[in-house]
Amino acid sequence: METAVTAIITPNLSGRQDGGEAGARLPSFFDGTLHLAQACQKCGMHVVLLGPTSLLEAAAQWQWQAPVQLTSFMEPHPGERLSSALRAGVQVSPQSSAWVLLPDGVTPPRQHTLLNLLHALNQHLLVYPSHGGRTGMPMGFGQELFSELIRLSSDRELLRLMSRYPAHPLELDDPAVLMQAWDALFSQVSRFTQAPALPRESLRN
Repeated sequence: METAVTAIITPNLSGRQDGGEAGARLPSFFDGTLHLAQACQKCGMHVVLLGPTSLLEAAAQWQWQAPVQLTSFMEPHPGERLSSALRAGVQVSPQSSAWVLLPDGVTPPRQHTLLNLLHALNQHLLVYPSHGGRTGMPMGFGQELFSELIRLSSDRELLRLMSRYPAHPLELDDPAVLMQAWDALFSQVSRFTQAPALPRESLRN
Protein backbone atom coordinates (compact mmCIF):
# COMPACT_ATOMS: atom_id res chain seq x y z
CA MET A 1 0.00 0.00 0.00
CA GLU A 2 1.41 3.38 -1.00
CA THR A 3 1.88 6.08 1.63
CA ALA A 4 2.51 9.81 1.43
CA VAL A 5 5.29 11.40 -0.58
CA THR A 6 8.67 11.17 1.18
CA ALA A 7 11.13 14.05 1.36
CA ILE A 8 14.77 12.89 1.28
CA ILE A 9 16.97 15.50 2.95
CA THR A 10 20.73 15.17 2.63
CA PRO A 11 23.17 17.54 4.37
CA ASN A 12 25.61 19.23 2.00
CA LEU A 13 28.66 18.38 4.11
CA SER A 14 31.15 18.90 1.32
CA GLY A 15 30.21 22.57 1.39
CA ARG A 16 31.80 23.13 4.83
CA GLN A 17 34.22 26.01 4.95
CA ASP A 18 35.98 25.11 8.21
CA GLY A 19 37.39 21.79 7.05
CA GLY A 20 36.49 20.26 10.43
CA GLU A 21 34.31 17.42 11.54
CA ALA A 22 30.61 17.30 10.77
CA GLY A 23 29.85 18.15 14.40
CA ALA A 24 31.37 21.57 13.84
CA ARG A 25 28.42 22.57 11.71
CA LEU A 26 25.65 21.44 14.07
CA PRO A 27 24.30 25.00 14.56
CA SER A 28 23.93 25.49 10.82
CA PHE A 29 22.58 21.94 10.56
CA PHE A 30 19.70 22.78 12.87
CA ASP A 31 19.16 26.20 11.34
CA GLY A 32 18.85 24.77 7.82
CA THR A 33 17.85 21.13 8.04
CA LEU A 34 15.31 21.52 10.83
CA HIS A 35 13.50 24.31 8.98
CA LEU A 36 13.62 22.32 5.75
CA ALA A 37 12.17 19.21 7.41
CA GLN A 38 9.42 21.22 9.08
CA ALA A 39 8.49 22.84 5.76
CA CYS A 40 8.13 19.39 4.21
CA GLN A 41 6.06 18.09 7.13
CA LYS A 42 3.69 21.05 6.87
CA CYS A 43 3.01 19.97 3.29
CA GLY A 44 2.11 16.46 4.44
CA MET A 45 5.35 14.73 3.48
CA HIS A 46 7.16 12.09 5.45
CA VAL A 47 10.82 12.95 6.04
CA VAL A 48 13.94 10.80 5.68
CA LEU A 49 17.01 12.61 7.02
CA LEU A 50 20.36 11.32 5.76
CA GLY A 51 23.65 12.10 7.46
CA PRO A 52 26.70 10.86 9.38
CA THR A 53 26.33 9.53 12.91
CA SER A 54 27.36 12.78 14.60
CA LEU A 55 24.55 14.71 12.94
CA LEU A 56 21.94 12.00 13.42
CA GLU A 57 22.70 11.66 17.14
CA ALA A 58 22.11 15.37 17.58
CA ALA A 59 19.01 15.27 15.38
CA ALA A 60 17.52 12.47 17.48
CA GLN A 61 17.45 14.82 20.49
CA TRP A 62 15.54 17.53 18.67
CA GLN A 63 11.79 17.97 19.15
CA TRP A 64 10.38 17.30 15.69
CA GLN A 65 6.83 18.21 14.74
CA ALA A 66 6.31 14.66 13.44
CA PRO A 67 8.47 11.50 13.37
CA VAL A 68 11.54 11.69 11.13
CA GLN A 69 13.36 8.65 9.80
CA LEU A 70 17.07 9.07 10.56
CA THR A 71 19.31 7.14 8.16
CA SER A 72 23.09 6.84 8.28
CA PHE A 73 24.74 8.26 5.17
CA MET A 74 28.41 9.05 4.66
CA GLU A 75 29.64 11.69 2.24
CA PRO A 76 29.85 9.96 -1.17
CA HIS A 77 32.20 10.49 -4.07
CA PRO A 78 31.49 13.86 -5.79
CA GLY A 79 30.19 12.00 -8.84
CA GLU A 80 27.63 10.13 -6.73
CA ARG A 81 26.22 12.86 -4.47
CA LEU A 82 22.68 13.09 -5.81
CA SER A 83 22.30 9.47 -6.90
CA SER A 84 23.62 8.03 -3.61
CA ALA A 85 21.31 10.19 -1.51
CA LEU A 86 18.33 9.40 -3.70
CA ARG A 87 19.04 5.66 -3.66
CA ALA A 88 19.51 5.58 0.11
CA GLY A 89 16.30 7.49 0.79
CA VAL A 90 14.22 5.40 -1.59
CA GLN A 91 15.52 2.13 -0.14
CA VAL A 92 14.27 2.99 3.36
CA SER A 93 10.86 4.24 2.17
CA PRO A 94 9.78 1.77 -0.54
CA GLN A 95 6.04 2.26 0.06
CA SER A 96 6.06 5.99 -0.68
CA SER A 97 3.88 7.29 -3.50
CA ALA A 98 6.79 9.48 -4.69
CA TRP A 99 10.06 11.00 -3.48
CA VAL A 100 11.35 14.57 -3.31
CA LEU A 101 15.13 15.05 -3.05
CA LEU A 102 16.28 18.14 -1.13
CA PRO A 103 19.87 19.00 -0.25
CA ASP A 104 20.02 21.24 2.81
CA GLY A 105 22.20 24.26 3.55
CA VAL A 106 20.04 26.80 1.77
CA THR A 107 16.85 28.72 2.46
CA PRO A 108 13.94 26.26 2.42
CA PRO A 109 11.75 26.57 -0.69
CA ARG A 110 8.49 28.43 -0.15
CA GLN A 111 5.50 26.33 0.83
CA HIS A 112 3.75 26.98 -2.48
CA THR A 113 6.83 25.61 -4.26
CA LEU A 114 6.61 22.31 -2.38
CA LEU A 115 2.84 22.11 -2.83
CA ASN A 116 3.10 22.78 -6.57
CA LEU A 117 5.77 20.10 -6.82
CA LEU A 118 3.57 17.58 -5.02
CA HIS A 119 0.62 18.42 -7.25
CA ALA A 120 2.74 17.96 -10.38
CA LEU A 121 3.92 14.55 -9.12
CA ASN A 122 0.33 13.34 -9.38
CA GLN A 123 0.64 13.67 -13.15
CA HIS A 124 4.35 13.41 -14.02
CA LEU A 125 7.13 10.92 -13.31
CA LEU A 126 9.84 13.57 -12.92
CA VAL A 127 9.31 17.18 -11.88
CA TYR A 128 11.56 20.06 -10.87
CA PRO A 129 11.14 23.80 -10.18
CA SER A 130 12.82 26.51 -12.21
CA HIS A 131 13.30 30.22 -11.66
CA GLY A 132 14.13 32.63 -14.42
CA GLY A 133 14.60 29.71 -16.79
CA ARG A 134 17.24 28.09 -14.55
CA THR A 135 16.76 24.53 -13.34
CA GLY A 136 16.51 24.14 -9.58
CA MET A 137 15.85 21.80 -6.69
CA PRO A 138 14.03 19.97 -5.14
CA MET A 139 13.40 17.28 -7.73
CA GLY A 140 10.47 14.87 -7.54
CA PHE A 141 10.37 11.24 -8.68
CA GLY A 142 7.26 9.09 -9.15
CA GLN A 143 6.84 5.70 -7.48
CA GLU A 144 6.89 3.99 -10.87
CA LEU A 145 10.64 4.67 -11.02
CA PHE A 146 11.37 2.75 -7.80
CA SER A 147 13.18 -0.19 -9.40
CA GLU A 148 15.49 2.16 -11.30
CA LEU A 149 16.12 4.55 -8.42
CA ILE A 150 17.37 1.82 -6.07
CA ARG A 151 19.92 0.73 -8.71
CA LEU A 152 21.47 4.15 -9.29
CA SER A 153 25.25 4.05 -8.79
CA SER A 154 26.33 7.46 -10.11
CA ASP A 155 24.99 10.89 -11.04
CA ARG A 156 25.73 9.98 -14.64
CA GLU A 157 23.18 7.17 -14.36
CA LEU A 158 20.71 9.66 -12.91
CA LEU A 159 21.21 11.85 -15.99
CA ARG A 160 20.59 8.84 -18.22
CA LEU A 161 17.39 8.11 -16.31
CA MET A 162 16.27 11.68 -16.90
CA SER A 163 17.03 11.35 -20.59
CA ARG A 164 14.67 8.37 -20.79
CA TYR A 165 11.90 10.04 -18.78
CA PRO A 166 11.91 13.77 -19.59
CA ALA A 167 11.16 15.94 -16.58
CA HIS A 168 8.30 18.41 -16.17
CA PRO A 169 9.54 21.94 -15.31
CA LEU A 170 7.62 24.21 -12.93
CA GLU A 171 8.46 27.88 -13.47
CA LEU A 172 8.01 29.44 -10.02
CA ASP A 173 8.64 32.79 -8.37
CA ASP A 174 10.97 31.31 -5.76
CA PRO A 175 14.72 32.05 -6.03
CA ALA A 176 15.36 29.63 -3.16
CA VAL A 177 15.14 26.75 -5.65
CA LEU A 178 18.41 27.83 -7.26
CA MET A 179 20.94 25.85 -5.24
CA GLN A 180 24.32 26.69 -6.71
CA ALA A 181 25.98 23.56 -5.34
CA TRP A 182 24.02 21.56 -7.91
CA ASP A 183 24.36 23.91 -10.90
CA ALA A 184 27.11 21.85 -12.53
CA LEU A 185 24.91 18.77 -12.66
CA PHE A 186 21.84 20.62 -13.86
CA SER A 187 23.72 22.35 -16.63
CA GLN A 188 23.90 18.85 -18.07
CA VAL A 189 20.31 18.02 -17.16
CA SER A 190 18.90 21.07 -18.97
CA ARG A 191 19.47 19.52 -22.39
CA PHE A 192 17.20 16.64 -21.41
CA THR A 193 14.24 18.88 -20.56
CA GLN A 194 13.40 19.93 -24.09
CA ALA A 195 11.26 16.85 -24.85
CA PRO A 196 7.69 16.75 -23.50
CA ALA A 197 7.51 15.43 -19.94
CA LEU A 198 6.31 11.85 -19.63
CA PRO A 199 2.94 11.45 -17.85
CA ARG A 200 2.74 8.90 -15.03
CA GLU A 201 -0.13 7.13 -16.79
CA SER A 202 2.25 6.01 -19.52
CA LEU A 203 3.94 3.63 -17.07
CA ARG A 204 0.76 2.59 -15.30
CA ASN A 205 -0.94 1.34 -18.49
